[in-house]
Amino acid sequence: MNIILSVLFGLIPLLQFFIQGYLFFGVSLLLLIISYFVIRRKGAINFMIESTLLLAMQVILVIIDVSNIFLFIYIALASALLYLASMEDRKIDELKSFIKQAGYDPETFNFIFCFFGLGQIKNLDELKNLKSAVLGYGKDGIAYSVKMETGDINRFLSYDELSDYGMFRLEKEQEPYFQKTWELFWPSSRLRTLHKPQLETFGLFFVVKDEIVTFYEEPGLLYKVANYLDDNA
Repeated sequence: MNIILSVLFGLIPLLQFFIQGYLFFGVSLLLLIISYFVIRRKGAINFMIESTLLLAMQVILVIIDVSNIFLFIYIALASALLYLASMEDRKIDELKSFIKQAGYDPETFNFIFCFFGLGQIKNLDELKNLKSAVLGYGKDGIAYSVKMETGDINRFLSYDELSDYGMFRLEKEQEPYFQKTWELFWPSSRLRTLHKPQLETFGLFFVVKDEIVTFYEEPGLLYKVANYLDDNA
């Protein structure tokens, strides 16, 4: 079913046979946004199919003089963004494959993108050199995949292996920051926290024997994982 939807969304450029100009732009943009939320987390192949079809259909329409170069650029950008989305879903696909090899059903797991660190830090100044990761959690345990310099590390932990887990919050006083002139034209990410007297971050830790593994992400996502573990671990 997901592949069929990917094919149908990939045919969006063909709407130019019926509508043109700003109307096509608005309708197609809405459909592309819908396609992203419908297909995401359903497998990288679905984004790949949609991305390839979008570009192929648009090239054909330009060749037969139904479309123009501006819409070609628009569709090409949309295709590129969907391709990037497929790269994210591919990471989840790889972790799903690992979970299946471990003897569990990956379809019963939920997945989030986060950051991984060994040990539990005590202050924000130690928060560096984190690695991007995919964390999966389900009724049988947790699994994660971390991209390291030596290659990807995949690991599955059953709930019986966890001696403890929980969330923690770190904060520190924010140092004075004086806005630079160029930030009037190209805002810095630092400007988003200037109104806060303190900087903070949240982490979710797991204790496995004498080892601690920690994941960092938005508190809402981590609370969701922690609440799931409270109900199922």
